[in-house]
Amino acid sequence: TTDIAAPTVVTYSPADNATGVGVNTNLVLTFSEPVYAQSGNITVRHSSDHTDFEVIPVTDGTRVSGTGTDVIIVNPTGTLASETDYYVLIDATAFDDVSGNSYAGIGGSTTWNFTTADIVAPTVTLYSPADDATDVPVGTDLVLTFSETVVCVSGDIRIVESVGGLVLETVPATDGTRVGGCGTNVITINPDTTLA
Repeated sequence: TTDIAAPTVVTYSPADNATGVGVNTNLVLTFSEPVYAQSGNITVRHSSDHTDFEVIPVTDGTRVSGTGTDVIIVNPTGTLASETDYYVLIDATAFDDVSGNSYAGIGGSTTWNFTTADIVAPTVTLYSPADDATDVPVGTDLVLTFSETVVCVSGDIRIVESVGGLVLETVPATDGTRVGGCGTNVITINPDTTLA
């Protein structure tokens, strides 16, 4: 009998609703049968405002490969942004099977969407006491306000005399009695040592 069944996507990579997706990842569709690129576009959009990140013609052999097989690989030219939600649209004219049955495509924002990984390192936005501060109380806590939530992992915080380099105190970052705020964006260091 004649092939009248349209090809369907068996798996998406990254998976729908995936998180922590690499910013340089390829988009891979595994179909139920071999498909051939025809016409139209694959569009990657920002979920937040529905603007286009990249529009890729399916006939662009530098960015779309695998025509004639059941695995289509899409390699965007651009680099995805860190911690950003995206979704993918595919025109209904994009792929046909060998009998001319067309893949239905993706027309909505919920069929294939994902969130990229956090690749931006946290930074300190505020030191207390401030850098180069004077007349700081000798029993003051040291407070770092970060650009995002941080967790205490390993290593030390060292309080060092500027002249002579004497280490007054070494505080392990995981010392819960002297380091507070792990899991927030404000870390407070309460030294045992009273400053001179």
